[in-house]
Amino acid sequence: MDEPEKTFDTSSTDMLVKGIYSPLAFEEGFYRKDLIKLVTKKILNRISGLDDSISKWNKRGRFNYSGKNLQGQEISGKTSFSEVENILKKNRQYLHSEGGPPELLPTWMDSSLAVKLNFYFPENGSEKSLTIELNTKGSHNYPILPNIDREGIALSSTLSTLEQMLYSSRTDLVLHAAHMFSNENDYWLEKLITFLNTAVSLIENMLIMLYYKGKHDGQLFGWKFDEEVVGGTIYVRLVDKIKWIYQITGKHLPDITSEMNALTELKAVRNHLNHFDPPTFACTIEDVANWINKGFLISNLALKIRETTMSSISPNLIKLLLAPPVKYVPHDPGKVRYKQVDSGYRSCFKK
Repeated sequence: MDEPEKTFDTSSTDMLVKGIYSPLAFEEGFYRKDLIKLVTKKILNRISGLDDSISKWNKRGRFNYSGKNLQGQEISGKTSFSEVENILKKNRQYLHSEGGPPELLPTWMDSSLAVKLNFYFPENGSEKSLTIELNTKGSHNYPILPNIDREGIALSSTLSTLEQMLYSSRTDLVLHAAHMFSNENDYWLEKLITFLNTAVSLIENMLIMLYYKGKHDGQLFGWKFDEEVVGGTIYVRLVDKIKWIYQITGKHLPDITSEMNALTELKAVRNHLNHFDPPTFACTIEDVANWINKGFLISNLALKIRETTMSSISPNLIKLLLAPPVKYVPHDPGKVRYKQVDSGYRSCFKK
């Protein structure tokens, strides 16, 4: 008996998106209230040098602080738990102000030295030239000090840049989601590849920083670096690099099961796009929204690594943690939409 002919509902409802269709959007009204309180506590503990709980900070009210800013100048002011909490909720980032909440000074993991030259000064009477050497003290204290003697740059860390890239790429993927359907250029696909690569590189970068900090500067924190136990940095799986944290610091990470599952998933998609094996790729807006939202777990993993390795939260990481989740937007929200099963990214692999 012949199978009945398949038919499809190609009609539109009155909810069909008119004009430019953007398939992704931020859930602007969504806030992780407990996370905002946790971040507020971490900021205040950094400002004050204390290690108080959320409840203690809430009871304290406004308090005085004093210290130095990034330029080494003496500063002082007043702030409170509620003031910082409101700043985070209103702006989804930490903003400092004169006399109010102060700027956050970099920890060893954020300390980045850079040399940038836009000139070349040859030495009279020789073939040498003015040379500037990069000092890595304060970050990982790596003993090899690069230098430049002409137009160029030298730097000791890219961690802050990666945090900024992860934030901006997730933002671009959503704000310019309409480009997903463009035949004119691959702008949107470039941003997806950037997001996936950066999500994995951020964690890898932190672990490599920890490795060299432990090897060359670990005594500052009472760490014991045993190279026979830790091994080298080449041909090491990411899951084994995670083990460095305990091997170097002697401290266990809190539970990271969800974070590692997210990292494994994003790394697999990254590898697929980078190496294009298998040589096909497909994704739906549901797939992409899921990947972008996995970025929160990557940020949470970064925070847990920082907290376990004598570092702390950074302004860029705060933006990542507090960024709104992403939702997919159907072209016609009024139509029945069945659950995605074997289409999109799943269709790239054998059933």
